[in-house]
Amino acid sequence: MARGRLARDDLAAQKSAETIWGLSPNRDRRLTLWVHGSNFQMQVWQALLRCAAHSTVTYAEIAREIGRPRRRGRSGTAVGSNPVAWLIPCHHVLRANGALGGYRWGVDRKRAMLAWEASRAS
Repeated sequence: MARGRLARDDLAAQKSAETIWGLSPNRDRRLTLWVHGSNFQMQVWQALLRCAAHSTVTYAEIAREIGRPRRRGRSGTAVGSNPVAWLIPCHHVLRANGALGGYRWGVDRKRAMLAWEASRAS
């Protein structure tokens, strides 16, 4: 059996990070992801990309965005099953009262992500 070798490549890692976070001088490059889920999950994740990319939204707003206003709870489940948390901004979804609510990777991480983004916007 062949064994792989791990080789550190800081330059390649930096280029990937710049592309992912939109810091690349070549801003027309796009990051392509392959995610899979149910049709409902895909609708919710696409709504997150449209509505929550630059601001916070509620679970009810996501449900309305996909034309299913009575499916807030199911929308929340789909938000929580997002496989690429930072890239599909599930951390931007808040409860109707503004509380952070749950987060698949912990509320402390959600709070830190939102704080980091807010500091970058200032």
